[in-house]
This record gives sequence, structure tokens and C-alpha cells, in this order.
Amino acid sequence: MPDMLKKIAATYRNRRGAALVLAIFTSVILTVLAVGLVEIVRVEIIASRSALNRLQARYLAKAGFNLARSLLMYEDEQDTDGTEDVWFTLQDEPPLDLGEGSCHMAVIDACSLINVNTADEGVLSVIIGDLALAQAVAAWRTENGPFRSLGELGRVEGMSKDRLAELAKLVTTVSLERNVSAEGEERVNVNTPDPSQMVRLLGIRQSQAQSIIHYRRLQPDDLLHAPGEVLRADLPRSVVKEIMDKITVSEAKYNSGRVNLNTASREVLLALPGASPQFVDTLIARREEEGGGLRSIGELLGFPGISDEDFISLSGLTCTKSSTYIIEASAQLEGKPVRRTLQGVVMRQPGPVAPIASGWKETFRPTFIQTGESG
Repeated sequence: MPDMLKKIAATYRNRRGAALVLAIFTSVILTVLAVGLVEIVRVEIIASRSALNRLQARYLAKAGFNLARSLLMYEDEQDTDGTEDVWFTLQDEPPLDLGEGSCHMAVIDACSLINVNTADEGVLSVIIGDLALAQAVAAWRTENGPFRSLGELGRVEGMSKDRLAELAKLVTTVSLERNVSAEGEERVNVNTPDPSQMVRLLGIRQSQAQSIIHYRRLQPDDLLHAPGEVLRADLPRSVVKEIMDKITVSEAKYNSGRVNLNTASREVLLALPGASPQFVDTLIARREEEGGGLRSIGELLGFPGISDEDFISLSGLTCTKSSTYIIEASAQLEGKPVRRTLQGVVMRQPGPVAPIASGWKETFRPTFIQTGESG
């Protein structure tokens, strides 16, 4: 009997020891899990806070974007665009304080850039600075259709990221000019066969309208391809200058790919055929004068450095007022390294706010705004 009791006692002690080991082991496991859980929670909190900051910055950028749309429409009543317009100088203003952060905005006239979907190889080679690459861009466009975004330019063989980043400030995939005069009146298509319409709407003589039609019929396809070609129809230069803003060679509602002489940079202007350095420098000097912008392409007649053939060429490639603008808004949270940048193309047309032509997108870093910070 005593031996049996000893065995039972030993078994009990062994079980107690095993239970103690199990309890210690369980405690260790729970401690490890608790420490891991705390770390996971900490990471989740940081991630959630970071996501919230990014979302907040994005909505600040969205607010700035919409404000820029409203400012653009504020000056829609003007006959032409100019470097003194509020929207043009917006990017030179300091960031706008928006509560817990600030937003820097820029409005860029899309017609101040070269349209890679309409420009020929000659223009592309000048703006890109590489003939072979310009030919590759034109070939890609022919094979695949119009570029839908500048990002697609990166698919062109030979187009490096650095080259694309440089071009982003000089080219666009969409640029439209509404096919109306500075007064907002529909332009008269000089390719229509009715001379009486030209007389009535342009205020020219019957003989002058007949001269335009006669010259047009001498062309192989019976069409004028640039408004300035009326200069070859033996019209007085004063008449050509007067009617240039009132005429067109297309029934299209918008002209695509025109470069705005009032907003384009020197580099863009020099890429155009017929634009000599003398002409470009004279034009930019005039733009810097108060009210010095061009109201009509007809004003190019008699410009220093512009021949009649230059005038005809430029008349089909340029404009003085745009209908499409690129808005960029870059928001920064106060005291936090969080920045979000939105960019989109808007149309300027009658209405309280410029409608979005192509949906805004979030970009890694600003293209036109100088922030001095990484995104």
C-alpha cells in the first residue's frame, strides 16, 4: 500500500511539472503573439495615418484644380489670350493656403504647346531635337493612331524617360481652337462655292469674292488649305488683314493643333515653319507690352521677319485664343512630407466652370509647377 501511494504521488508531481512547463510555454507564446500584435497594430496605425494624409492632400489638390477652372472661365469674355491674364500668371503666385495645407496651381494653354498628334515630322524634329526620333514618333502615330496621353510616347522606340520628361513641358496630345472669330462669330469657309455669302459676311466686294473663288479653282483639289492663301488671290493686303480672323478653310467646330502666338514659348514658336528668330523675338517683345497680344493672325502681315509665304504657312498653324487648357494642382500638407498632384485638360466655353475634356490624373511629380521638393 505505501508503495502504491508513493507511485501516485510521483505521478501527481510529474503531472504538475508538465502542467507548469505547458503553462510557461503558453505564456511565452502569448507574449510573443502580443508583441507581434502590437507591432502589427502600430504599422496599421501608421499606414492608416499615411493613407489619410494622402487622401487629404489629394482633396486639397482637387480643390485647387476646381478653383483654377473657375479662374479660367472668369476671363472667357476676352477676345484673345495674353501673358497678362490671371490664369497665365497663376503659376507665379505663392501656394494658396487651404486650411491644413496649401495648393500651388498652374494653368497652361494647351495651344502654347506642340501637338504630337498633328505636327509633321519637320516640326517634331525641331521640338524633339532628333530627326530619327521624330520619324519614330510619326511612324508610331501612323501605325497605332493618335497618342492618347504623353505616357504613350514612352512606347516609341528610342524615347527615354529623361527625354520624355523634357518634352512634357513642350508637347501635348490635345489642343483645340474654337473655329470662331475674336467676337465669337462663326468663321466663313472660303472653300464654299457661294460668293454672295462672302460678300455679305465678310464685307468685301463681289469682285474680291470672285477672285478668291477663281484662285481656289486653280488649285488641283479646288481647295485652299490655309486661310492666308487668300493673299494669293490678288486681294489688297489691307483686306486680307481685315478678314483673316473671320475666315476658315474647314467646317470643323474646332481647329486641332494650332499654336497660340500669344502664349507659346520661344522654343515652341521657333519649331513652326516660317517663324524666324527675328519674327519670334519681335513677337515676344510685343507681347510683353501692355495689351500687346495679337487679336488676329492678319496682324502678322508686315511683321519684321515674315514674308508672304511665311504668313501663309503660319496662318494654317497658329491662333490667338485657345479652347483647351492643362490645369495642374499640387497640394502639400502643412508640416508633413505629403504631396499630391493632379493634372487634367479642360475646355473653355460658355458656362460658369470649364468642363473637363479628359479626366484628371494623379502624377508622380508636377510638370509645370516648381516646388523644390520631391513628390
